[in-house]
Amino acid sequence: MGADRKQKIKEMRSSCISEYHDWPALDRWFYVNIGFLFTRLFVRTRITPNQITALWGMMMIVSSLLFLFESKWLHVLGAVGWILAYSLDSTDGQVARYKKIFSKRGVFLDDVNHSISWFLLPFCIGFGQYLSSGEILNAVFGTIAGMSMLLLGMVTYLYILTGPNPDKNASAEITESALKKKRRHALIRSISPFTFVNLFIVILIAASLDLMVFLTGMQNLIFTDGLFWMTSFLSMLIFACATVYLTGLIARIVKLYRKFEPRRTDIE
Repeated sequence: MGADRKQKIKEMRSSCISEYHDWPALDRWFYVNIGFLFTRLFVRTRITPNQITALWGMMMIVSSLLFLFESKWLHVLGAVGWILAYSLDSTDGQVARYKKIFSKRGVFLDDVNHSISWFLLPFCIGFGQYLSSGEILNAVFGTIAGMSMLLLGMVTYLYILTGPNPDKNASAEITESALKKKRRHALIRSISPFTFVNLFIVILIAASLDLMVFLTGMQNLIFTDGLFWMTSFLSMLIFACATVYLTGLIARIVKLYRKFEPRRTDIE
């Protein structure tokens, strides 16, 4: 009986997570495997993939809002909630493949969730740091990071709709063409702390460090006026995110703009 159960689990894994082989390492070995634990539970129920998508979307919103509060414990909880929510982001697809339930509604709901959360998470972190410290630049950089992250995805979709090759491979072409060598690109995506999947772990580390500083009473020793508006590790992180994502947004707009062949009317 034990051997049969292991075989069924192995077959379920094969059918559910076979499409993740080219994803970043943290996705494949961490989030997808956590998601598979939920998949084993949900396939025994009548819960649909779209309901799972709605669930992790709500988890991302609630987890983001926790950063608006001053409590360091809630910041850690919010970071953990985001990790679980992103793990569930793979669960809906796994359940859909296992039950063979597919719909465009699910794809639409998935995109809506990401569009909201991409902006909400950095904005809430920055605005929460402003509320607790009074330093307005935290809110400014949180807004810049959130808008840049949101627009990074939007300009890609705009290119797919209006670009010279609006085919099914256009999105993959855009994301992989940043570097000619795909293996090198995949390596950078895996190790960069600003890759979206890696960022959740970095946020958890920053929130945990802030909690440790608070519990040990070293806040005034570590964060002084010499650090300007950066009054916590989370505020330092949100400044870095604003810088990196804004730079990435500008670079992507320029890169995609250059992909269009100039016409006579464009240069006159």
